[in-house]
Amino acid sequence: MKVLRLFNVIFSTFLLVCPAVFAGNGVNSPYSRHGLGLLGDHSASLNKSIGGTGCGLRLSNSINLINPASYSSVDTLTMLFDAGFTLQTGSFTEGNVKVNARNAGFDYAAMQFRLAPKVGMTLALTPYSIVGYDFYNTSVVRDKSTDYITTTNTYTANGGLREVIAGIGWSPVKYVAIGADAAYLFGEISHKIKNTYSASTVYPANREYFARLRAIRTDFGLQFVLPFKKNESQLVAGAKFQPGVSIKGNEYIYNTSYNNEGDARPIGSDTVCIENAFSLPQQFSAGISYVNSQFVFAADYTLAKWSNAKAFNKAGKDMTRLSVGVMYTPEATSKKYFRRTTYSAGAYCQSSYYYLDNGNSGPKEIGISAGMKLPLINSYNTFSTIAVSGQYVMVTPFAKGQIRENYFKINLGITFNDRWFAKWQVQ
Repeated sequence: MKVLRLFNVIFSTFLLVCPAVFAGNGVNSPYSRHGLGLLGDHSASLNKSIGGTGCGLRLSNSINLINPASYSSVDTLTMLFDAGFTLQTGSFTEGNVKVNARNAGFDYAAMQFRLAPKVGMTLALTPYSIVGYDFYNTSVVRDKSTDYITTTNTYTANGGLREVIAGIGWSPVKYVAIGADAAYLFGEISHKIKNTYSASTVYPANREYFARLRAIRTDFGLQFVLPFKKNESQLVAGAKFQPGVSIKGNEYIYNTSYNNEGDARPIGSDTVCIENAFSLPQQFSAGISYVNSQFVFAADYTLAKWSNAKAFNKAGKDMTRLSVGVMYTPEATSKKYFRRTTYSAGAYCQSSYYYLDNGNSGPKEIGISAGMKLPLINSYNTFSTIAVSGQYVMVTPFAKGQIRENYFKINLGITFNDRWFAKWQVQ
């Protein structure tokens, strides 16, 4: 038993540290050119299967990073560790052109435990934003019957922000819980544009937008529980507030011109530095859930005030998100495996938080999901689970002629649920 627990500690530490260094960005979307990239939503594997809901969710056997007030629901003797990964295939359509891409990426790693009576603590590593794309366009800049010149712009990018989270949830009185997270954000974002010409007499040029960013943010959560003794169910209402903060780091614009010979030596360059070019918005969330022995119904609403924040010195637009989800467990204590399995489904709709280069609003995003939480059974532990869900996401542009994206994602999460703090009566 002690060896197995030691293995859990080592395995947890490995998963918390290594993804920050080795994980790929897991995305290939031209829309990640804007703002800070594609934003994460703090959804663990269970949240993803129910549309990303969680502000009003309060379950003792799952880690819920969406509302820190939920941390106080962890059982007294329980140690939870959760890690998630995503596999996805996407299609990108613009006019009559269609391109497919496959990606895989690390989502999150988190652990949760009881710190004191009615106090739970959570540590986590999760992406805040992801940037990644590689595409080009070609046009004619000089056209004659016997002589023409074309130019090609190649756009590439990588990076994003990750955050290390430490949070505490406390239930000061019965049926009321409060919580707070402190998160350290860090990462780099690089957008590159390479301009080349078909004629050797015209020099190519490169431009790079680069930022190395650091920030500390906080959020505060609240949950109220209304129990119903008649059928042993409960209604939970939750809320969360995240203050806006400035991000440390400047925007650098590097412009370089090259000759068009084999050595491609630079013939000139300049650098522009823009200070205080980044900030995070205020964010408000509210949610509700109804839980009984078989069903969980949940719904969330989020408003992020990106109009008062900026990325690469450009203000964004307010973002809203509405999500709903349901879970069903036929019989949690049944000896039949699939009657103890939890089945889930959900949906969400989200607006963009940025404007495109032409001034139009960014695309809206709609997703549906379904999944199962499968119990892991061995000789000493019957509480650990594997959560598997499928998710279909449609990214619909505001105006015709823009890129339309469709994704199918497979989300995999492994939750180790172990009783660490029980006293053994017999050695």
